[in-house]
Amino acid sequence: MDISVIKKALAAAVRAADINIPGAGRIEAYHHSPASPNVPAFTCGQVVIDPMGTFGQGGPGMETLDITCSVLTSTAEDDDGQQLLDKLISKDGSYSIRAALLAARGEPGELALGGAADDVWVTRIDGYRMLAYGGEDQNYYGADITVRVIGD
Repeated sequence: MDISVIKKALAAAVRAADINIPGAGRIEAYHHSPASPNVPAFTCGQVVIDPMGTFGQGGPGMETLDITCSVLTSTAEDDDGQQLLDKLISKDGSYSIRAALLAARGEPGELALGGAADDVWVTRIDGYRMLAYGGEDQNYYGADITVRVIGD
């Protein structure tokens, strides 16, 4: 799997959901970790590779990637930022990033992420807190979303 292509496809899936928050604007979706993101934002960051995900390691199997993405809502620990984060990490609804990512799985029998992977799903949402992001002095209210991707 091409990790850069996967991260771009994850950001594209969030962009395709066209999440537009009244008073906050359209969510920015980055395929990388920018030093100063425009919030609200979805970013792709740390990648953990399991080459033995499906008996890979040079054989016919597939790799498993766990990509830690971040959802950032506010530069202050305020009620509005927390309420927005609740909506963005919810199971469904017009603001749900989780629903946007799962929509990128495609229909049964189709490849995920526009053909870049075999499957994708959200395995964990955690770290609901002020995140130090891009530098010591930059803090954003947000959470981490772990996205698992499998493919060749």
